[in-house]
Amino acid sequence: MSQSPQSTGDGHGPWWESDISTVSDRAGADVPTAPEATVVDLTTRRRPEPAPPAPLVAPSGGVTGRGTFLLMLAGSALGCLIGFVLSGVTVMPALAGYGLIAGAVLGALICSPRLGWFPVAFPPLALFTVAVIFGQVTLVGTGFSVTRELAMLLSTLTAQAPAQLASVVAVALILAIRRRRRR
Repeated sequence: MSQSPQSTGDGHGPWWESDISTVSDRAGADVPTAPEATVVDLTTRRRPEPAPPAPLVAPSGGVTGRGTFLLMLAGSALGCLIGFVLSGVTVMPALAGYGLIAGAVLGALICSPRLGWFPVAFPPLALFTVAVIFGQVTLVGTGFSVTRELAMLLSTLTAQAPAQLASVVAVALILAIRRRRRR
């Protein structure tokens, strides 16, 4: 008995006329069927909901460390972009430093008290991140060179050193004042 490739396993017709869906109908009293509770309908099954993103507001009040860092980063990046528009793209503009100071002050004012002195380290890291990202605009020439990248980073961080120092001091003063008021 040979079957054509288009027929079903029992040899009675083409595959699209298969009677697989009617197996439960043909099941007699001697063939038990599964209870409805264990049957899974894959056509109406819902996908699991994705987990919500972690909040930027700490449970104890104030902004988390990530939120504080992002405020400092956003202030510096915004100042950098405005400076690029106003003065050109040959050097990292001084407005990046002013934006860093503004973002650092805002971040220190609204950060969570549970962070302690940790936000004092954020301003240099935020400026370093902005220099790595936006400093690529100021590089002259093509291709990648480790020496050229390091020179760009060092010159940017050196030129913005007063802004970094001012933002670190401002964050430290604000955190000290907030700590005294809580006591």
